[in-house]
Amino acid sequence: TARSYSWYYGESFYTWTIHIPASRYNYFATLPRDKPTPADYIMSDRGRAELELVIEDLISLADSRNLNENQRRDMVIAFVQSLPNNRWGAVVDYDEYPKYPIQTLYDGGGDSQDTAILLTALLRLLGIEASLLETPRHYAVVLPLTEADKNANKVYLYQKDGETLLKGNYLDENNNIRDYYHNNPGVLRNSYIYIESNIPGNPMGSMPLQFRNAYIQSLYDINYRP
Repeated sequence: TARSYSWYYGESFYTWTIHIPASRYNYFATLPRDKPTPADYIMSDRGRAELELVIEDLISLADSRNLNENQRRDMVIAFVQSLPNNRWGAVVDYDEYPKYPIQTLYDGGGDSQDTAILLTALLRLLGIEASLLETPRHYAVVLPLTEADKNANKVYLYQKDGETLLKGNYLDENNNIRDYYHNNPGVLRNSYIYIESNIPGNPMGSMPLQFRNAYIQSLYDINYRP
């Protein structure tokens, strides 16, 4: 079976096809969901060989368009964001468990947990320090914050300690940037830029409108006063 994907990045249209042996698809469909947390599915040995071939294909596709490293990263993000969201069973009618990254590709899409696991795995195979962000209702991906990202007012999260993740900045009701740590250069060491994995075209470092209030509430520390 061959599954073809198409998506836009920048001003270009991309297409890519993956060939799926039925035996491998069935293998992933019947695997036990025995990993302790969703993050344990990211770099599992199950499907790693196929996933490495996937990233080789995507790198070749990027090279054919003369993309630099940042553009290649953003092209991969745009690819994963383009996969259909499994809202109301639009992709498959079984989705209440974490999927291995290659299985999400085989299925042709998934929910935010599935695509966030996939995107994190692909970025790590590109040599990027991506991590999975889990909240009660939604999953996303985070990368270490750079000074350039912070100066560009991209949305970031600050890890205060091992168990406390705080919003670093956000747009208020008047569309003004509120940055709680603008005078604290040390915050760069423990902060992460936010990336959506299943909202097409959502720029890296941008919070979707539909999640903005939820994140502001869920990432709030009652002991912290901005």
